[in-house]
Amino acid sequence: MATTIRISGVDIERVKGSLQIFTAIEQRSTASFVVVDRLGTATYIRGQSVEIFTSLAVPPFIYPQFNGFIDAVVTTRISPSSPTLYHAIQYMDAHYLADKRRCAEAYGPQTAGFIANDLYTKYLQPEGVIIGEIQAGPIIPETLLNYSPVSLAYDGLATRANFIWYIDRFKRLFFVVRTTTPAPFAITDVDIVRDEGMASELVKSNPLYRNRQFVRAGRDVTTPQTEDRTGDAETKSFAMGYPLNQEPIITVGGAPQVEGVKGLDDPAITVFWAKGDPVITFKIAPGVGAAIVVLYIGEYDIMIQVEDAPEIAARKAVEGGTGIVESMEDAPTVNSKQAAFDDGLALLEKYGVIGKQFSFPIRVWGIEPGQMVTVTYAEYGLNAADLLVESVEIAEFAPGELRYTVKAIEGPELGDWTGFFKTLANMKEEVLGRLNVGSDQILIILASVPENWEWSETITEMVYACPICDAGLLCGPGVIVC
Repeated sequence: MATTIRISGVDIERVKGSLQIFTAIEQRSTASFVVVDRLGTATYIRGQSVEIFTSLAVPPFIYPQFNGFIDAVVTTRISPSSPTLYHAIQYMDAHYLADKRRCAEAYGPQTAGFIANDLYTKYLQPEGVIIGEIQAGPIIPETLLNYSPVSLAYDGLATRANFIWYIDRFKRLFFVVRTTTPAPFAITDVDIVRDEGMASELVKSNPLYRNRQFVRAGRDVTTPQTEDRTGDAETKSFAMGYPLNQEPIITVGGAPQVEGVKGLDDPAITVFWAKGDPVITFKIAPGVGAAIVVLYIGEYDIMIQVEDAPEIAARKAVEGGTGIVESMEDAPTVNSKQAAFDDGLALLEKYGVIGKQFSFPIRVWGIEPGQMVTVTYAEYGLNAADLLVESVEIAEFAPGELRYTVKAIEGPELGDWTGFFKTLANMKEEVLGRLNVGSDQILIILASVPENWEWSETITEMVYACPICDAGLLCGPGVIVC
């Protein structure tokens, strides 16, 4: 079994044992190795294509391990008397294509799969990505993508649908239920490498666990509001009960007014308004006793709370106290209370489980991120456990010999430090656009109110009487026994 590396279609020589590959779902996979440039003439630049594949003695004979692009190059000359250069190269996979593009899209009620497919058509297909499988998923009431990275858009869609997404080594996009793709074989304790320095490990943890979820979203709109004010010949500005969402209809003494956005200089305008501002301002104060009627659509800040009562009870039995574990999610681009509620439920479904992470080294190729692998290992209490392969790390421990370290999970995918810092960066992008400091900042305190909902049901039963034939009642054409 031999492993070959090609850069822009040309085979290269590498330092033995320098090959490292890390592949994972929902994040950019990476590879690294050191190229031996004996003539000292090779030049490598960001964006060049990279192929890593293994030759096998059995079908499929050629097994692609990694396809991607050069990310960074560090060139070193070891000896001043030799022309040989060593190029330490970092590579990135096709998730880079989703990271580098930004999408500006808005969708009404659509399935998650419809949105995923539309994003693919507009942003990923032109980059050479093909469709592996896109499933429909649930209907999402509202989606607003304000120049966000395409990868972040898929992250959000996958969370709301409780799906996973990834682009594999063939540049195929998958947006599917976690249990869609089975691994080609099951794993038992005899398949796991037990060499010195290599060990399997089971972690029972979920640092993102929660059983009560808050979602602090954008703003939703009210039903039509009608508010009355009375002029006094001095007051020009009047505050409404809600900030205005769109142009109001204003009359004074029954006469329609000419509305205009604040800041416009138009002599025809008689009253000014602004989106997000509750105050309307007249050019000339309405007269004493003038009846002012304002018909408008307002807006309000969204804050919702959802919880998983059985999970809270289970935590209480273990921890004592209330058993409540709370988390806050900022979703400033969500402008519907129902959409925020759906987001909260999706987050609880994904993160409301303690979960397991089982890491194990093997020498057999074929297990890949996104597959469901069945693991049996009695010492760890794993009995035909179905686990999602979150990541696979490949290392060359001998010339041409690869070892695969698989991380398979039960519960939410957590990623590595790269994914963690990417999440922080994306959070900064979203949250900075919505923070307010000062008098316009609103603090919403949620309160739970118990309700009893009684059900009643009335059933009217139809009674059918059937004759019984005996000596005094003869059954015949006129008497039918049911």
